[in-house]
Amino acid sequence: MMHVPEPAPRAMKAVIASFFFASLAWTAPGTAAESPMAGTWKVKFRCVKVGSQNCMPEWFSLRLFVNDGRLCGTHVSVTRGGNKVDEIGGEEPSLTGRVSGNTATVTFRSSFDGQGKAAITLSRGQLRWQILEQEGEHWLPSDVTLRRVRSTSWGSQLHCRGSQ
Repeated sequence: MMHVPEPAPRAMKAVIASFFFASLAWTAPGTAAESPMAGTWKVKFRCVKVGSQNCMPEWFSLRLFVNDGRLCGTHVSVTRGGNKVDEIGGEEPSLTGRVSGNTATVTFRSSFDGQGKAAITLSRGQLRWQILEQEGEHWLPSDVTLRRVRSTSWGSQLHCRGSQ
């Protein structure tokens, strides 16, 4: 004889439905609903040795979170054929700053002990990164335009504090 499970009680269905709809309404700090600047942005550079099997793609990527006009995020810069990777891993952001309209001014830290200030400007769906001041060694591009890419879990463990 086949046993057919009884349907869940009505109260249990209501609890499950309320959790489901609450999860749809919840927006994490720094998501695109907060600011169009928030999200993952990337630019890929052409390989200098086109057609070579030794050609390592070079790229620069930002993962930005915006909450209440405060920006924090992380960067990855892969240059020199993959021989220089500038990335600060872990839970601390490598970029912090303030957003005003479609522009942000941020301070950045490099994994090569360099640091500086940069302007980030959103225009026509693209993000422009321009270094304004710098000191020490870093491998971030000085002036580049990035395009939005689908977000990944990269940078999702960041702890963005209110002191940016």
